[in-house]
Amino acid sequence: MNLTTTVNQKQLLDILLNVGLVRPVFIWGTVGIGKSSIVEQFAEQVGLPCVSLHCPGADRR
Repeated sequence: MNLTTTVNQKQLLDILLNVGLVRPVFIWGTVGIGKSSIVEQFAEQVGLPCVSLHCPGADRR
């Protein structure tokens, strides 16, 4: 089951800290709203390295 909800940055970090440890969380939204920064904060708070993947051309289909 996919659940979709709209959250602010504080709520997103809280969700990652409570849900992201036991279940995958997919984050999507407009460019420049801080998605990557939130993921980096999450990794730091749980003591894990943040792995960054770049897929050039992935947006071309």
